[in-house]
Amino acid sequence: MVDVVSESGLTLLSYHCHSLKPMGVSCVGVLLESHISFHTWPEEGVITLDVYTCGAKPLVPAMPLIKDKFAVSMEPITDDEVVEEPIVLWSHRLRGFRDHGGGGGPAKANSPKDPLASDLGKF
Repeated sequence: MVDVVSESGLTLLSYHCHSLKPMGVSCVGVLLESHISFHTWPEEGVITLDVYTCGAKPLVPAMPLIKDKFAVSMEPITDDEVVEEPIVLWSHRLRGFRDHGGGGGPAKANSPKDPLASDLGKF
């Protein structure tokens, strides 16, 4: 989590991690820009990660970095076991009001000034 924040150009103010029984971890970080958290379910091979910011810097460029850090393949138990690549699902939502130079208020969905109009593409 610390690496993702640092390499994304965000500012980590503090963080706390809690080990879960029998396994897993939950972590939350307070960012100057808002917050980040993740929760793991190792027995299911699942991790969820939430990143929220209220700054102008887009998070979509950080998606490959997040995938590199968190979508780690499992180690095979036996030599002949085939391990599948991790499945990564993304959800992205722009919230709040942003003035995009056309007056006072948010951009209309799917308008040329909508920062999400380009879609998540390859992500």
